[in-house]
Amino acid sequence: MSKREGYSYLNGNKWVDITREERFFCLVAFNTFNAEPKSALKWINKKCQLGLENSFIDQEEWEVGFEVALYRDYIHHSGDNFKNKKTRFRKRTFDLCFFSENLIIIIEAKAHSGLNNKQLKDFKEDRSDIKRLLFKNSSNQPGIIFIVLKSSKYNPNMTNSNMHEVFDGKPLNWMDLFKKYREPVFKKADDVYPLS
Repeated sequence: MSKREGYSYLNGNKWVDITREERFFCLVAFNTFNAEPKSALKWINKKCQLGLENSFIDQEEWEVGFEVALYRDYIHHSGDNFKNKKTRFRKRTFDLCFFSENLIIIIEAKAHSGLNNKQLKDFKEDRSDIKRLLFKNSSNQPGIIFIVLKSSKYNPNMTNSNMHEVFDGKPLNWMDLFKKYREPVFKKADDVYPLS
């Protein structure tokens, strides 16, 4: 059986060749990171200049999350309800996360667009909301790191925007992932910016 190159109804392309869906790109990143979380995190740490010690990364047990509805799932699991909670907690998701006992790393991924002021405001609120909601009954207060994963073609002026107040370290881009993992989907994710 021959390997199909594409479909006539997609003008000879496969779906993967034409998709601009950030969730698909994040799913591929999740599978890549989840295969070797510590190795992936060491690379992210170095690329983003987060300043984490490799020994810290090695001694922690890491869980990778995809499309994490952190608030909704935590509120449900704790037996609480949404009464007197922010309405955004019901729908708020984080594209990719690394969880350990002592650190939560949240990655906001963008492919075909950049970040707007409302999204930046939401992330500012998330830092305090996560601490207030998740850590209120815990003796352990994990650190929280926010990273942006974007197209290499999207270059907001980090010094003149609120991005440096919201995200930690240097931005990660899809082309970085492509160069590291040689996964063509990451190059595709980098190339879809800007949405036309």
